[in-house]
Amino acid sequence: MALFAIYHYNHNREEGQFHRRYLYSPPQNAVSSPETGRINWVNYQSIDLFEMGDSTARDGGDNSLSERNVAEEVSRLVEQSKELQESASTLISRNSQEESSLRQRALALDSNIKMLRTFIGSSVKKGNLDSKHAEKLAEELSRASFTLGEGDAATFLPCKSHGRFLRMLLGPINVRANRQDVQLKVKEEYYSFRDRTAYLFLFFPSLLLVLRSCLWDGCFPALPVQIYQAWLLFLYTGLALRENILRVNGSDIRPWWIYHHYFAMAMALISLTWEIERQPDCAQKQKGIQLFLRWAIMQGVAMLLQNRYQRQRLYTRIALGKARRMDVVWGETAGVKGQLWILLPILFVLQAFEAYVGVLLLKTAVVGVISEWQVVTCGILLIIMAVGNFANTVQTLVLKSRFKAKMKKDNNFTRSQKLLDLSQRFRQSKSVSPISDDPSIGQSNQSKRSKNPNRAAVLICLFEEGDDINVILTQRSSKLSSYSGQVSLPGGRTDEEDTDDIRTALREAEEEIGLNPALVDVVTVLEPFVTKGNVSVVPVIGILWDKQAFNPIPNAEEVESIFYAPLEMFLKNENRGEKEWELGGHKYLLHYFYHKTNDSRVYEIWALTAGILIAAASIVFRRPPEFQQRMPKFWNRNHSKF
Repeated sequence: MALFAIYHYNHNREEGQFHRRYLYSPPQNAVSSPETGRINWVNYQSIDLFEMGDSTARDGGDNSLSERNVAEEVSRLVEQSKELQESASTLISRNSQEESSLRQRALALDSNIKMLRTFIGSSVKKGNLDSKHAEKLAEELSRASFTLGEGDAATFLPCKSHGRFLRMLLGPINVRANRQDVQLKVKEEYYSFRDRTAYLFLFFPSLLLVLRSCLWDGCFPALPVQIYQAWLLFLYTGLALRENILRVNGSDIRPWWIYHHYFAMAMALISLTWEIERQPDCAQKQKGIQLFLRWAIMQGVAMLLQNRYQRQRLYTRIALGKARRMDVVWGETAGVKGQLWILLPILFVLQAFEAYVGVLLLKTAVVGVISEWQVVTCGILLIIMAVGNFANTVQTLVLKSRFKAKMKKDNNFTRSQKLLDLSQRFRQSKSVSPISDDPSIGQSNQSKRSKNPNRAAVLICLFEEGDDINVILTQRSSKLSSYSGQVSLPGGRTDEEDTDDIRTALREAEEEIGLNPALVDVVTVLEPFVTKGNVSVVPVIGILWDKQAFNPIPNAEEVESIFYAPLEMFLKNENRGEKEWELGGHKYLLHYFYHKTNDSRVYEIWALTAGILIAAASIVFRRPPEFQQRMPKFWNRNHSKF
């Protein structure tokens, strides 16, 4: 049989050297690493450790020695297994105790917030508290509740009831994820499932209608239609299951859309028992099926449009405060106003056509063409779903208008006037960002995704504190292989699913520092900086209106620390230095700034990060820096426009 060379190193503490002790003779083609003591295992033909004849005498009893070493090694591994098991048990026990303590604190805090909110409301009714002061206090409590519900502490709060549907399919198990990254993966899987099934939703009914005309002489056979109905049952069951799990994990899914899938499941199940009659008078008997398949094609087109428009603008909706990180979109919502004008007519036509198919099925049962109970039940279910969809779509539009009115009112009274002016200037001006030579940017503020994979985006997140407009910065982790320990803006490389640079910047900021995209109001996108490595870095400027709602959570794998610096310092000559570099005969300056935080830590901000902040500060404050820039030409910046 094939043998593998097994050996390890024993460390001699006195001599400071490693000595190799073999349990079996290693082969010549086994390559080991002296630094780690590991071997690159290769399969090789069996070798005879002890040959016949005089080999035993020559080895002098090494056979018994090898057997003893094997026994010692087995014993050592058994002991290590026991030690590892004990360590794991201790860790789990300690974590359970800490989790129990945090859960009690979270429950107590949540209870106190609810009690205080009730007390404030009753005090206003009794006249013991001024209404304006009470409104301000209620806003602070809402901020605290939002922080508690959106952060990692939300995992310690009581989760929503799993409901009968989950208990029926999965049993009494807890589907609440304790980590937010796992929760977000659940949401992404939900979207992936919808993306995959949207094409099938369009393909299956189209195929059935084509085959009916070409092969089946205008009449549907029972089996293909029942296979399609079985697939619909699987689809709606999968959607309902995923939406119930998302709801338990914090997604604000309206109950109707889950009930809608329950009704659709029931209709698909009933349709499987529906005897599909053929000749005579096949066209009349199967008219309901034919209309339902046409409606399904329209629904498939609507799903594709929803996935195209809504998924692309999901992060924009979050940034505008219309959704939370775990929220999902369905047929009643859209990303922006322009998309509503496209999707709403399609949705209303679909709902009307769905109701028409339901009425037609009831009519065929009344006149006696098809009198089975399945026809009547499916007709009633279609009408119920159409009416419910219409009512919820209208309700969503009303809530959108109320939300916009409230946001406008809040902006007029609570937001910083300085940042409001800045936001208004960015939104009204089409030339705050210099024209780019990069064709992926064009001549607009909207940053379109480039086909070049060497693309990244960073978030210049501004907030007001005192009289200063500050920017959020990070110190990169020392564990990183590139630029470790250096100061940078939150951001990173573009992922395949990132549809624009705004999404890249918001996603990376959320992953690195725990910045909820709902708190960031993106106002403009600047021209990209191109690094020496030919990576286009796109700065995205956003405003953090509510600084107190931001609970910094650095990702230990990427971020060492999070700090804030006044943006205006990057226009001043104070605490600044420069170093001249040369590349290809072109001399340029790299600027570096020193910033001391309140905890007496000093950070050095230099190179590309400093260049981006100099450009952003020049645009925000509408004046050039007090020093000579001479930035690298390969950054592709048009500095004269600052």
